[in-house]
Amino acid sequence: MLLLISCANFSKLQYSRIYKRDGWQWRDRVIESLNLKKDDKVLELGPGSGYFTFALAEKVAPSGQVFALDVDEKAIAKIQGRVAEEKIPNLHASVYDGSLIDLKGQKVNVIFSVNVYHHLPEQIKYFEKLKSHLAPGGRIAVIDHHLEMGMVLRIFVSKDHQTPPETIRNEMDAAGYKIVQTEDYLPLQSFMVFEAK
Repeated sequence: MLLLISCANFSKLQYSRIYKRDGWQWRDRVIESLNLKKDDKVLELGPGSGYFTFALAEKVAPSGQVFALDVDEKAIAKIQGRVAEEKIPNLHASVYDGSLIDLKGQKVNVIFSVNVYHHLPEQIKYFEKLKSHLAPGGRIAVIDHHLEMGMVLRIFVSKDHQTPPETIRNEMDAAGYKIVQTEDYLPLQSFMVFEAK
């Protein structure tokens, strides 16, 4: 197996743990970068296994809420099972069709997605619709794989599972958002936060 790592990003990788997500995803630092408050409401798109989901729920507890939506019924079922087992009252996981989001009239302070952007169809239209779910001053955090790190861990990231950061910026601008925060510490992903213009 050949593992190619660019010099610019080698120091960012916890290379002794690269086969575990913690070695390159840096969950705790990402959540800290979101500057969440205890009463914030967070919508997570595509939580998958719940890698971020439970930590987000803990961060905004007890009065904040996390809504986790995924098209994968099995992934949501696993999250729901853990929610019931651990009695996590502020975490709500639901299956959705990838387009229609129903929060029963509630507005959220942060919409959070990791490695989801490249899966979304018609991103500009999608994020235009998401505005209706944001509270005043609400933010959208987008983390997605990119190719700008050269050949960092290309064994894990295929070309069709990434979005160039410039594409995300341009499409979010077209959808009516401005960039308010950029983080560059993730070795495999871009990390940008947007607000409505």
